[in-house]
Amino acid sequence: MTTTPEYEGNSEDMNKARSARYGAQDEARPDTRDGTRDSRALQKQFSRLLSRPEAASVLRHLHRITRERLLGPDVSEATLRYMEGQKAILAYMERMAADGNNPPAMSPLEYAQTGD
Repeated sequence: MTTTPEYEGNSEDMNKARSARYGAQDEARPDTRDGTRDSRALQKQFSRLLSRPEAASVLRHLHRITRERLLGPDVSEATLRYMEGQKAILAYMERMAADGNNPPAMSPLEYAQTGD
């Protein structure tokens, strides 16, 4: 098992270290790892945030410095990885906002219960 300066040991220790560092999980900071309604709340928050008029100019700027940026042939692998990470974050933000604008899809179980 690898260790970090924050914790050493099992996953319970890791969770305690994470809670100490980032605070307890609450409604203000919904967790999207399990894909439950908390992720839906976060999607709606992204949607509200990115639908504001000021967000359009911010998103254009982020597109310019990430997706539209051209790198030369002598760019390092580290720089390529860094740029791809930036693009991934921007895509994540846009995907969350788009999902927040759309009604959630029914699960197969919910669909089966409708009788259609």
